[in-house]
Amino acid sequence: MDGLADAFECCLKPVPESAREARQLVSVAWAHWGLGDDYMARLVVSELVTNAITASGKAGGDLAIKVVCRLSGKCPVIEVWDGSDELPEMRYPALGDLGGRGLPMVACLSGGWTVEKRPGKGKIVRVELGGAA
Repeated sequence: MDGLADAFECCLKPVPESAREARQLVSVAWAHWGLGDDYMARLVVSELVTNAITASGKAGGDLAIKVVCRLSGKCPVIEVWDGSDELPEMRYPALGDLGGRGLPMVACLSGGWTVEKRPGKGKIVRVELGGAA
């Protein structure tokens, strides 16, 4: 984990255990910034990292994932970078569906999420937590 006063980041492997490391990064950042309860932020980063792991697997392999926590003014922002060009889609699953609830949950817990393609290959999913943090 690298930490500056306004940004914390880590690079992760596309494996399930990486979600735990991402939650730890969020906890360190929130404590450093004095933001108090980091529960919502930890939920959000878990969902984003899990999506990045899934996209990495579909893209064929060992694509590194980067998590960045930073402040934009007083607003905490979480970014998850991955090497897959597959863009996330908001889905509304049926009651019996096993997946597809992550991005709607992220949208409810945050000030919204955006995605941008990276030059070359990959994307960045960015979430502003604002008052939801």
